[in-house]
Amino acid sequence: MPAGGARLDWRNSAKSAFGGRLFGARERGKEAEVPRKTVHYEVQGEPQETDHSMTVKEILEKAGSPASIDVAEVGNYILEDLNTGKKYENLRDTVTIEEGDKFIANYRGKTPVA
Repeated sequence: MPAGGARLDWRNSAKSAFGGRLFGARERGKEAEVPRKTVHYEVQGEPQETDHSMTVKEILEKAGSPASIDVAEVGNYILEDLNTGKKYENLRDTVTIEEGDKFIANYRGKTPVA
């Protein structure tokens, strides 16, 4: 105990040391999300935008019919990044989308013959 019997309150000391703010606790196992700016990209030539990474499935579903993608058949598409040539076959793969990225969706399912 400090001289004179006064108790030292570490919270007030920390607040003054850090400009009146205390550090917030983070739940174990959860990463703090860093806000991103909106990025613009294209799927099949159709403009899209997002502010976060997305799974292949989310990209295909969001693009949907304007990009000629049948969302009921999303599992039959391969997403290809035209800038890098990388092909995403797993719908659960996460894609970090950068400004100006261009994607095409290649259908690999069966097509009916008339």
